[in-house]
Amino acid sequence: SPWDLALMRLHSIRSLLGSGSADLETCFVSLTDVVRGYLEERFSLRAPTQTTDEFLRELRDSDVLPEEDHRRFLEDFMTSADLVKFARAQPQSSDIDNSYERARRFVASIEDEAAA
Repeated sequence: SPWDLALMRLHSIRSLLGSGSADLETCFVSLTDVVRGYLEERFSLRAPTQTTDEFLRELRDSDVLPEEDHRRFLEDFMTSADLVKFARAQPQSSDIDNSYERARRFVASIEDEAAA
């Protein structure tokens, strides 16, 4: 399921961080890839080539995520990754830990809402 796949991918990123075998930038960007991939698979979105803005706009327009908190989280989360990817902002290990936990909670909250 998209949920199981996202959890596996998040766990892999966490393991790489714990082993010290991956750089922070790669892990940070990978976290957003997991969240984006989860949303694409969970809601049958096909947006692999969309920019962050296009992807977020599609989510807003489709009402896939009706919760304002979810939309705000995604905007902040994905914009932060764009700063790392394109502006070469340097994430700190505390940023990665925080982002990992936020990504995990976000995916879990979507699944919890679907189960309710």
